Amino acid sequence: MSEMQMRCTNGQNSLIAEAASTSSRESVERQSQGMDRKFDSDNQPFTSGVVSLRKFLEAAWNEDSVLRESLHLPPADIAVKEEMDHTTQMRINFADAFGITDAEAINIFDKELSLTNLVRRPIDAERNLERYQKLPLMPKRFHTHTYTEARVKNAAESAQKKSNYLRTMKYDKYENGALGPLTRILHPSNAVTQKDIIMTVTLYCPYNKILTNQEMKGHHMLIPQTKFLVRGETTLMNFRKKLVCVCDVAMELPDGKELEPPSIAHAHLVRYPSAFIFIHDTFYIDRSNPNSTDTSAPIREFMTRKPIFDPVQCKDMEGVKFIDIELRLGQPYVFQHSGTCEHLFVFHDLRVLHRGDFQDVEDYPLLVVEKTSFAKCYGCKINSATFIVEECDRLPMTTALFCESCFREFHFVHGAKIGHFRASPFYDMGTLRIS
Repeated sequence: MSEMQMRCTNGQNSLIAEAASTSSRESVERQSQGMDRKFDSDNQPFTSGVVSLRKFLEAAWNEDSVLRESLHLPPADIAVKEEMDHTTQMRINFADAFGITDAEAINIFDKELSLTNLVRRPIDAERNLERYQKLPLMPKRFHTHTYTEARVKNAAESAQKKSNYLRTMKYDKYENGALGPLTRILHPSNAVTQKDIIMTVTLYCPYNKILTNQEMKGHHMLIPQTKFLVRGETTLMNFRKKLVCVCDVAMELPDGKELEPPSIAHAHLVRYPSAFIFIHDTFYIDRSNPNSTDTSAPIREFMTRKPIFDPVQCKDMEGVKFIDIELRLGQPYVFQHSGTCEHLFVFHDLRVLHRGDFQDVEDYPLLVVEKTSFAKCYGCKINSATFIVEECDRLPMTTALFCESCFREFHFVHGAKIGHFRASPFYDMGTLRIS
């Protein structure tokens, strides 16, 4: 068991709440920031208070030191020579500290601290939604309890909502080897643990269109695309470089030259190099390309004219680290690139770095989940699509995907173009890899 796994869940939540409440009080004194008032962040059940990541690190690190000292464990930033299992060592130290036998310590760790004691009746081993819904919740002290009860009630009223909840609550499949060998996680090395935080960032698929009211209310539109682990020492620029999207390689082929090899000079990444990341109350501008501009300027100008929005600021993304940022866990933020392509992303699972994690900061952002899909050709229904055709006067729909073979056969005769249409190369996320 790693040192952060030794922490109880209540301890972690209290540290986040303490850091959030401290930052929230300071934010109230300064006035609300960014989109918080518009989003009504303080009353949303899925968002935390404003968390200062640096203050959280200091508080969590101090609490970890106190816990280690009480259990006679070496500090996290000192290399451990003993190869004894952490759980065994902690049980022995616990028995020595309280003057009990090893058998009594085993009984406390294996029985008294069992998960089944946290609810009022044992958890059934069968994974049955109805059975879990009947388990009584602890006293209502958190917004999540109210939200959970409302979600259970909505699921009971609609079979479709229940199906959506079951589908979206499934665990994501982590990339093989992304978190390292299992033996390294279960039996961490004796390397020195660096004083830093680590958290998960979920990037969602973009919808580059105006969504209807029904689509905006439906949670099924939020489809995770990738998940990363980032450290406090990770820079925003390194994080931005990991955000790969098909819009970056999108391009429109010149009329009559659809069969010629496409030029990278026509790609959106070259034509529209500007990008920004919006977190809490700050637009972080990517100025790594000399041709880039501040595309957040019209947005900030619009926000200043609307009293519903709070003050925001603008900074260069270069050199900014996550540890220096204040944010809300669970609240969606925005990454915009390639003109108007917008991705929502969410921070969650904030904790302290432990010995089971990769210690080299160069390994981060660490890709752990990447959902890929391969679109099939409209013509043959077999091959993967490589062209997207729009406004074709010979097709019954406005947009269609074709593989290279079907594209040539349907739209050209002996190399001559037939009818009117616009074509662009099509790259699915399954063909793009994040290095």
